[in-house]
Order: sequence, then structure tokens, then C-alpha cells
Amino acid sequence: MAKEVELGVLAEFIPNAAVAPIIDYLHWHGIHLKIRRERKTKYGDYTPAHRGQPHTITVNGNLNPYHFLVTLLHEIAHLETHVQYGRSVLPHGKEWKKAFGLLLHRFGPLGVFPNDVWQALARYAENPAASSCGDVDLFKALRRYDVVEVGSSDSGRKVLVNELVANDCFRTAKGDRFRVLEKKRTRVVCEHTSTLVKYLFPAIHEVFKENSDL
Repeated sequence: MAKEVELGVLAEFIPNAAVAPIIDYLHWHGIHLKIRRERKTKYGDYTPAHRGQPHTITVNGNLNPYHFLVTLLHEIAHLETHVQYGRSVLPHGKEWKKAFGLLLHRFGPLGVFPNDVWQALARYAENPAASSCGDVDLFKALRRYDVVEVGSSDSGRKVLVNELVANDCFRTAKGDRFRVLEKKRTRVVCEHTSTLVKYLFPAIHEVFKENSDL
């Protein structure tokens, strides 16, 4: 009965084809999975078992099913690396990259990811970064499956800075307004519309597009 409850809960957060395999991982490693409210600074984290407390993984509950699963696999890879090597290796070193890559390739053949996400994941798995945000193509592919708020319009629409073009204007979550000047490889040069001070924004930073006639 406990397993049936877990299956039902997880089905709300990850693709159906991934539920049973993930449950097996949770039981095999004795993982305590916690679903958190949105955190601006991270999508998930892992805490090793300690003094009678189980391995604990947290994942933000606002992520779409594919992003949730990628984040969960990211943290399971941390667990497997910790179990095998302890604290003797870097958190996102070659050992973690190998563990995460193997997990991704185990779930890929199950058909749990849409084709565009899987193609981006396959490239990402060759040399995964510390976060899915570290790969612009993967982040964009995952983001396509976010739930779009009803009634959103072009003005005030949430986009990535990298999706804007020169002279497009946007505002941040804090209300500051900027104009796009130039795109670099992983950053976008923008100018504050009031102070004219220039800032470098990460390419995957989410902002609200506005009309350009400021």
C-alpha cells in the first residue's frame, strides 16, 4: 500500500514511464524525497545520510515533469557519487558527471522525454554542468514544457534574455527596466533605461518583455 501511495504522488510530478524506476531508486538507496516550494537559487539538493537520518533529496514542486525528473536524477547522481567516493571528490567532478550521464542514458530509452528534450539531454550528458541552467539549449528545451499562464500577452510576457534581440526592452522581477545591447556566448549586455549603466545578464535569466518604445 505504501508503494501505491508513492506511485500516485510521484505521478503528479514526473512522466508516468519514469515513476516505477524512480520508486525503485528511492527504495534501493533509502531516499527521503521532499517536494519543496519554488526556490529562486536552486532546483534541488542532496543531503547524505547522517546519524540515523536517511539520504534526503529535495526538488522544487513547481518544475514541469521533465525538468523535475532531470533535477531528481541530478541529485541521485550526487547520492551515488557520495556512496562510492564519500567527500574525496569534487561535487560536480568527473565521478559525478559519469554517474549522471549513466542515469540519463538509462532513462532515455524509456521514452520519458520528448524528442527535443532528449536530443538536448544527450548532448548535455557528454559533459554535464552543475545545473541544467548551465546549458542554454537544454534549459530552453525544458522550458518549452512549462505551464503558460492563461491571459499572458506579448507585453509583459516572461522570456529568456537570450530570446530577445538588440533594442528589445524588458523588466526584471524587481521592476527594473533594461534594453538589450549585445549578445555574447553565455551573457547578454543590457543597459538600464534610467541610469544607462550596463549589466551582463546570464543568457537563461528570465525577464518580462515589454514594448520597445520606452
